[in-house]
Amino acid sequence: MAYGRTGPRRQAFTISDGMPDGMCADVDGNLWIANWGLGRVECRTPVGELLATVETGAPHTSSAAFAGPDLDTLVITTSTHDLPAPGPGDGRLFTAKVGVRGLPTPYWNPF
Repeated sequence: MAYGRTGPRRQAFTISDGMPDGMCADVDGNLWIANWGLGRVECRTPVGELLATVETGAPHTSSAAFAGPDLDTLVITTSTHDLPAPGPGDGRLFTAKVGVRGLPTPYWNPF
């Protein structure tokens, strides 16, 4: 499967709270962004409009990916890093049915 070419870097949009961490894309071209420090994954359009939020209850959401045979399950990771007393949702995997299919994550090997 061909994915196209990358072009020059540019800033698509700014997120003013939390810290964007891992992300993935859905078939509609939206980004699902794990927002470190806010305990959630945000779905944003290519220009940054907030469409949906998946709350985990764990402050450090670290990544998101679509999984399953139909790529219709959002998998979210959380971290225990820099937490003085990790809670029950920290360092775990969460899954959510969010009503969209994801794009396959392309394998990238710089070597």
